[in-house]
Amino acid sequence: MAMVLMVDSAQMIVIGACDTFLCRSSGIKRLRLVSSYHLSDEGLIEVASKLSLLEELDISLCKNLSHKPVKVLGRSCPLLKSFKLNEKWHKYSDDFFEEIIDDDEPWSKDDDALAIAETMHGLHHLQLFGNQLTNVGLMAILDSCPHLESLDLRYCFNLNLEGDLGRRCKEKIRKVLLPTDSIADYGLMPSTDWQSPRPISPPSPKHWAFWEWD
Repeated sequence: MAMVLMVDSAQMIVIGACDTFLCRSSGIKRLRLVSSYHLSDEGLIEVASKLSLLEELDISLCKNLSHKPVKVLGRSCPLLKSFKLNEKWHKYSDDFFEEIIDDDEPWSKDDDALAIAETMHGLHHLQLFGNQLTNVGLMAILDSCPHLESLDLRYCFNLNLEGDLGRRCKEKIRKVLLPTDSIADYGLMPSTDWQSPRPISPPSPKHWAFWEWD
């Protein structure tokens, strides 16, 4: 089954179970991928080179992706101004990431943040809802993304922003959302332990062109 996620009013990407990307145009500027559980690192890396004009990218709740396509997308999309990389928050043990060995090196809680810092220097807007990053990763982003105007760190509970780093965020960036700020406007499931207080409604008619619901 394919999930159709649209992203620009006249251009579409279809993502299927086998990471098949059918692009109607190479001029896509906005792309949103939500709950694309069959999407893999390899599939997203393969299509990255076709998205050189991308300006806005939203990757939310795509649980099978690592930091690797983030780095490739950053290098392939020099015009990228807005990036959302949203996850369900989950509390992992301190040694969880170190036990995952990939390419002869352990994973790190800051892999996503360091990939962003290394390749997405032109970002103006960044949302990292539920990310595992620590102060180390956030500092790298602040050092490498001088144009940030908004930064959403809600549910990023590995951060400690009570000291100098928190002050630096507020001084450097016009709009900052902190880990414990309200999630009333978020719209997606924020954590693995969270349950909606009421049934979740399908999107409004203006969004129907962007989704295929089964």
